[in-house]
Amino acid sequence: MKWESYLKPSYSVKLGSKELKPPKARIVYLRVELSAGPPTDCAVISGVLGEVRDGEVSVELGYGDLRVPVFSGVLDRVVSNGRVTRVYALGVDIALTRLRVNLVYMDESVGGIVKDLASRAGVSVGKVEDGLTLPYYNTGDGLNVYEHIDYLGLLSNLYPYIDEHGSLNLIKPDGAEVTEIKYGRDVVEYELLGDREPPGVVKVYGEGAASFKGRDAT
Repeated sequence: MKWESYLKPSYSVKLGSKELKPPKARIVYLRVELSAGPPTDCAVISGVLGEVRDGEVSVELGYGDLRVPVFSGVLDRVVSNGRVTRVYALGVDIALTRLRVNLVYMDESVGGIVKDLASRAGVSVGKVEDGLTLPYYNTGDGLNVYEHIDYLGLLSNLYPYIDEHGSLNLIKPDGAEVTEIKYGRDVVEYELLGDREPPGVVKVYGEGAASFKGRDAT
């Protein structure tokens, strides 16, 4: 491979059984958004794509002939003006976002709860660490399954994410605790969507005489 090819961005997009890659593909816009935890991953592909039907969507990005998988998901919707087609795809974690359950777990590890929730959503799991063992946890339907997984990870300092193969992982980040990054060198754009606050302190008070006798308590 000539060194010039390393300077040319490359891609490979699979829409169901159809594979699109240069030089034959006529894609004019390609965007992939990935996140650790909610919201779900997504991808947008625009160009002369031909007929697009329901199915799986995957994207590889890189330079020249060196590409790596970065996205795996399902087709969400298709918009076309007869010439240019725009495809919107959602990551496999959309299944976690759409599912709400009411379950109670007793004396179960965070990892064990996460694996069970993922299986109920039909999402495969990769590396899931055990984390804390919780005496009690209720997955009320006020939150979706992915939000519960995100909160459970917060309790154990573990981060959930979907890898390039579409599997859910819950691990502690590798590397140094403090990493220096510079705008323009390591980061070209950033957006703050929210801050993960650690759980607060809860004070529990036992029953007192006043609980039963009211004003007559001594």
